[in-house]
Amino acid sequence: MAQHDQLHRYLFEQFAVRGELVTVSETWKQILENHNYPLPVKTLLGELLVATSLLTATLNLPVISPCSCRVTGR
Repeated sequence: MAQHDQLHRYLFEQFAVRGELVTVSETWKQILENHNYPLPVKTLLGELLVATSLLTATLNLPVISPCSCRVTGR
């Protein structure tokens, strides 16, 4: 069964709790197919992908949200 990118919002009114559940399987798979990143980079990219998805859904802005990182070192 193929898993697609999805965003689900949920609300428990009686507990004043709300949240969002994001699945980014298709996008994540496409990113990893095009590059051979080391595991720490893959982990960081996955976390950024999910964080960006949740942030843009929460802000509800009709724009593309660029996200960039710069690593210095070796």
